[in-house]
Amino acid sequence: MGHRKIIFLIISILVVVGILVFIYEYKDLKNIKKCESINDEQEKNDCLVDYAVSKGDIDACDDFEENLQGTCKRNILIEEENLSGCEELKNSYMLDSQICIDGIARKQNNLDICSQIEIPAIKDTCIKKIALNTNNIEACKQIENELRKDFCYITFAQQMKDIKVCENVTADEQLKLCYKEYELILGETPNCESLDGKYRQTCEEAVK
Repeated sequence: MGHRKIIFLIISILVVVGILVFIYEYKDLKNIKKCESINDEQEKNDCLVDYAVSKGDIDACDDFEENLQGTCKRNILIEEENLSGCEELKNSYMLDSQICIDGIARKQNNLDICSQIEIPAIKDTCIKKIALNTNNIEACKQIENELRKDFCYITFAQQMKDIKVCENVTADEQLKLCYKEYELILGETPNCESLDGKYRQTCEEAVK
């Protein structure tokens, strides 16, 4: 009798587990169909990727259209802060791999991770964003492209509300822009008289 009860208990458990799995899979299918019913292509793709990320199932990305697979995988890896996974994406999805590393670097505010990025524009942007997030103006020096480096200082001048930061800008046109942007973004005229030499002259020309 006891043996029959054990068998019955095991069968009951298996039935319950089977029902739960069915409900779980049914919900998955229902959510996917809901995404696929969206007419706007971009919204539909975003819905599918967001759902895969919420599940944390990177293998599910392979079921999507090819142009979505890299985006799907990188978003899951960023969510998990899986840096080695981002590196593994390089062979098939180079751009997504770089964006993936950038995403983790920004999430952790870690400049060292930015150095692992191979595409210069993404690497420089990574450094700039973290520099601004951590109020680390010295990090602008790590930006390789001179124009992007200038824009790092231009943004810092506004963030710090200090026009003297503009003196780090190397290109004349960008220096003038630094003073113009300061006035435009902050809504206040920079005190050009507090500057010396060419900086005062450029500032006055920019805001007159």
